[in-house]
Amino acid sequence: MKVLPINYTDDIERWMRENNGENAVGIEELSVTYIQPADTNSTSDEVQTIKLTSRCASAVGLDDFHDTADGFYVDIEIPEGGHWSVNDGDDMKAIIDDFYRRLNMIGK
Repeated sequence: MKVLPINYTDDIERWMRENNGENAVGIEELSVTYIQPADTNSTSDEVQTIKLTSRCASAVGLDDFHDTADGFYVDIEIPEGGHWSVNDGDDMKAIIDDFYRRLNMIGK
């Protein structure tokens, strides 16, 4: 079974035909929830979470396979009206870079 970072079912079927009938599934959505302790301004044992989810700009097919990120954009959610603290922009960039790395690793 091969997991492909595509969601266009015609291309999943095409990939199976081109690979001697090997079974394959596609990814419709990838979601990662990151967690950290509360920032230093908090007086509680609060835990901060931020959820990144892939959203398809359009159907992602085999032509997009080598650069999966082109077919997806990232939806960022801070659940339940919470907040996420960073020391600088590099912290948030590291989280987004990690998410795209995970998305691009699928199928490789």
